[in-house]
Amino acid sequence: MTSILETRSLNKSFGGVHALADLDIKIYQGEILGLIGPNGSGKSTFVNVISGFHKPDNGEISLLTDTGMKNIGGKIPADVASYGIARTFQSSKPFLNMTVLENVTIAAMLRESTVPRSKAKAAEMIEFAGLGSFKNTLAKSLPIEQRKRLDLCRGLAIDPKLLLLDEVMAGLNPREMESGMELISKINQRGIAILFIEHIVKAVVALCSRVIVLNQGSLLAEGTPKEVMNDDHVIEAYLGEGFQKRGEPNA
Repeated sequence: MTSILETRSLNKSFGGVHALADLDIKIYQGEILGLIGPNGSGKSTFVNVISGFHKPDNGEISLLTDTGMKNIGGKIPADVASYGIARTFQSSKPFLNMTVLENVTIAAMLRESTVPRSKAKAAEMIEFAGLGSFKNTLAKSLPIEQRKRLDLCRGLAIDPKLLLLDEVMAGLNPREMESGMELISKINQRGIAILFIEHIVKAVVALCSRVIVLNQGSLLAEGTPKEVMNDDHVIEAYLGEGFQKRGEPNA
């Protein structure tokens, strides 16, 4: 398998606390890679460092480009996005007083050369995400499910090769989660690799071919969902004893 992104000896500290400690992680082309772990384990810091919102203290972040692997560590978010990495946030951050179409058009302008082309790209992504009936709705008026889909649309509008999803299932009811998982699968079928950060273990198991587990900024486990969910260290640090006893997620 070909890596689309690799980190080597990646470190990030805040006030002497190691949020990331010598992380070596690979994300492969076309995969959905799950990233799980307890609160404070470094998941969001990892996403922030990859996407340029935090600078790593040291280590490398290499992204596959047309000319080979390129070190993007320390690049600003706009540059990282231009290389083909898009992300969502735990808390949705659209332009609240702009419509869905306007929000996505602004994102598309990072890739497209003209406003008409950007609008056309935005309209395409809005329809793809099932938001066609909301395209002229102000973002502040959207229900939570549609607001999360708007976040996905904004990411897709830049034609990413890698999409970082940070807890997109949070706050959704079971029906909305099922619908969200279907959309994520459709996105992946377009050839987009996905890093899926999530506490809903059911969604991780259903979507991901591979899972990595962080704990206190370090890599705790890596493998298939089944391998990871049966790992004694993962059960102790994250899932809890009840997971194994009941044979189903309790997280």
